[in-house]
Amino acid sequence: MALTTAEMYFLITSKSKDSRVMLKNVRLRAYFVDSCLLDLAAAGVIKLGEDNRIDIVDNLPHKLYFLNSFMDLIIRNKNEDVDTIMAKLLQNIDVMKHTYMALGEQFYEGGHVLEKKKGLVHKVRTFVPKNQTNQEIIEAIYDQMMGSAPMTVNVYCLAKMLTVSRQLKLCFKSRERRVICTRLKRLSEHPEYNHIQELIDTFGEHMRNVAALVAKEQPASYMTKTKASTI
Repeated sequence: MALTTAEMYFLITSKSKDSRVMLKNVRLRAYFVDSCLLDLAAAGVIKLGEDNRIDIVDNLPHKLYFLNSFMDLIIRNKNEDVDTIMAKLLQNIDVMKHTYMALGEQFYEGGHVLEKKKGLVHKVRTFVPKNQTNQEIIEAIYDQMMGSAPMTVNVYCLAKMLTVSRQLKLCFKSRERRVICTRLKRLSEHPEYNHIQELIDTFGEHMRNVAALVAKEQPASYMTKTKASTI
């Protein structure tokens, strides 16, 4: 099962009882947006241009169809700076819901997640990864970070996203996390990973600034909409 960084991040960070938690948690949502941007950059769809802009280089490939609404927002705001686009992605609950549903339905059709419905009055759909699905991802990280399997860019990016979002503890023990962090540091200094590491650092720096502002200034109406909305 060859998955992108955002697809794997979605599965690993989905909670056993309610995977929709990422829609309500600014920090989890921020790193999910980062993962999606990395997927787009790795596929050659976007690149970081001059004047703090996101340049659109190519059309969205079929394998990234789940980012259709995500990409539409970027195109509509192509003349804005990176921080503005990231803020709009982070705060646009409709885009986040669409991306969540696209991923959930994609994995449901592939037999990788279970669909559940929550709520007493308004039933909402949530998708919970099967144990085997996430175990395969965890094994891929383990084999590539601590074993002899060849390193892939997507697993490298995933390990970085899980580390900075403090989600690596969902998968690995303390000793294993230390080994992974050490390996990531060594790989980040390797010429082969210079470009992707630069993207991770740049997107990460912008997102930290944006997420901090969103978390402080998120309006009450947005929170109400998040709690009351249904899919």
